[in-house]
Amino acid sequence: MERNEINKIREMACQITNYLRGRTGNNFQNDINIVLKKYYNHFGKTFEMPQAMRGDYKNDGWVIEDKIFFMMYSPIITKKSFYEEIQDKLKKDLGGLLDNVYNKNMWNGEIRKAILLVNTKDNRLPPDNIRKYESIINEYKNKYVKDFKCSVENLDIIENMLEELDYETLNYIMFKLNMARDIDYNEPNATDIISTIGSISKNVFETFAKDLSSDYKRISTSKKIKINDLNDIKDDIEQVISKLGIVERAVKEMSQDTTHLEQFECTKNYIINLYSKNMNKCKGVELFYYIINEISELFPNEDKRINEIKYLVIYIFDKCDIFEKEEVKQ
Repeated sequence: MERNEINKIREMACQITNYLRGRTGNNFQNDINIVLKKYYNHFGKTFEMPQAMRGDYKNDGWVIEDKIFFMMYSPIITKKSFYEEIQDKLKKDLGGLLDNVYNKNMWNGEIRKAILLVNTKDNRLPPDNIRKYESIINEYKNKYVKDFKCSVENLDIIENMLEELDYETLNYIMFKLNMARDIDYNEPNATDIISTIGSISKNVFETFAKDLSSDYKRISTSKKIKINDLNDIKDDIEQVISKLGIVERAVKEMSQDTTHLEQFECTKNYIINLYSKNMNKCKGVELFYYIINEISELFPNEDKRINEIKYLVIYIFDKCDIFEKEEVKQ
């Protein structure tokens, strides 16, 4: 598999995982069902989500061949500490699952592995320094005299699983999750952005390594589009803005290293300067595309990086470092 394809798969896995982090309750369970059903089908196995007719069976989905059971937890609000609520959920659901499997002989009467999948949103799992999860699990192992694997996981495990899939399978999952309308097949990934920033800065470093300041307060993007005569490409700009997390991830990664951070600052200053030099020669859509095309001239004809450059320009536009603003500092 080529490096670009690997990076694209990682980016898609990240997009799907971030989407799932925003889901709660039954919506979370239903969407995880879509993901796991396609994941296990890809490897010739069957993931099934039981439809409980009466009551809660404590089985939110299981892999029939491997006898892996999933319990899922994505609360809208918590009544006490998240750590305590996870403990309560593990105790309640694992106890109910074991009762249904071993006392009522449901789902072929055997558990090899159980996973409590917790949606921690953008956070890590709360630290379990006193090993409460392990204590709860061992209590049930002793009660039922059964040996099985059990763990509490967040959505990082789903992201890792998604990275095992190919582009077509990930694209299918995004379609089933109604994410297809948000897919831009020319959309760059964070690695593309970092590479583009590096290439631009290499060409202009000597002139634009010095910081440039801005004299403006930030205003809303919709106002900025209007006062800069960019309404004709408003939808395109707003679509890219909705995906600027790609650039944010690239900038965050670059900020870990002084050299890479200098490359970003240099590139940003070059784009700001390019705008400042030409703002009186043209405006609106013409100026927007002039900036993009001028930057693309730094690249060879076979790889102009137009999409990556557009994302960078709109990122800086969104941060209000280029194009006119309504409010000026006094």
